[in-house]
Amino acid sequence: MSEPKRNHVTYITSDRKNVAILDFPFGLISPPTIDFHVPRVGTMTFYHASGYCIPVPRHAEFNGLET
Repeated sequence: MSEPKRNHVTYITSDRKNVAILDFPFGLISPPTIDFHVPRVGTMTFYHASGYCIPVPRHAEFNGLET
């Protein structure tokens, strides 16, 4: 059985300092925002970069490597 197709979506904070790239199965709908709790900092809100037209820094783009 082959691996199902996957999507990669970039989320970014409004100040463009923090980036999260989510990898999820094809067919799931990605939410417009995601909140992460960071210890000693609090909640950080990440926005769907392409949905909110937030430019993504070049170093933060998905390179296709599996970890």
